Amino acid sequence: MSKLFISLSLLLVSALPTVAQSDIRKVDFKNFTYDVQIFEKKEKLTLKNGEFDRNTEDDKLFFTASAENYGDLDGDGSEEAVVLTMMNTGGTGNFSSGIIFTMKGGKPVVLTEFEGGDRAYGGLVDAKILNKMLIVQQYDVGETGGACCPEFIVTKTYKWNGKELEQVGKQERRELYPLNRIKFEKGSSLSIIPVNLEKYDRKRFVVGARKGQTLLVSSGAKGISYNLFTGDGEVEKTDNGMIVKLKETGDFVFEVVNDNEKDVSISITVEIN
Repeated sequence: MSKLFISLSLLLVSALPTVAQSDIRKVDFKNFTYDVQIFEKKEKLTLKNGEFDRNTEDDKLFFTASAENYGDLDGDGSEEAVVLTMMNTGGTGNFSSGIIFTMKGGKPVVLTEFEGGDRAYGGLVDAKILNKMLIVQQYDVGETGGACCPEFIVTKTYKWNGKELEQVGKQERRELYPLNRIKFEKGSSLSIIPVNLEKYDRKRFVVGARKGQTLLVSSGAKGISYNLFTGDGEVEKTDNGMIVKLKETGDFVFEVVNDNEKDVSISITVEIN
């Protein structure tokens, strides 16, 4: 896949009162005017409540900035601010990037920037300063995901060496949806499992079965969908679950997805016939 990276050189133009400030936490990074490099063109974008939205027929641009994390990165005893940005120019790509601001002469200036990516391909999840280190979390598409659907979160640690960010230690990679193996009581082919799901979240389960058997997954909850993630089977969706006629012997992975706009606690019934 050809990866498009929009280089953002973000420089503060004007958005502060004339009175100098010394506390970076008092700076309103969501209502700045930024000088933004978009491909070969530079534009001044004035954000309101963290957003800039230009939605004309032939010129679309959506840009956001958030500032929620602070800490002393350069060791001077004063805090820096971590600002995460996201840009969409009208396509499907949402390109993220990070900027670290520090205070000089009573005004915030860019100390450095760090690259993100497009959604599952390196999109920024979080970045924070802890013990003079920058901890960055990014999405990872994995082997089975797509741009819309990350499978892992990668955590990287950086230190400021006086000129630039320098990665230290090994990066960590963890699954977003670890597998939960279903076990049946002796002599039983049915199991009832409590599941807690945040809004739009999903969980995956693995069950062993034989060719010719049928896997039934169901619950009485509304706004829940079910998918066979791995394994060969003929899937029939029902009003409250799914029925899978298995075409091979081995482990089958299915996922339970919360399509609601709120967290839910449900019980799912899993049966092998």
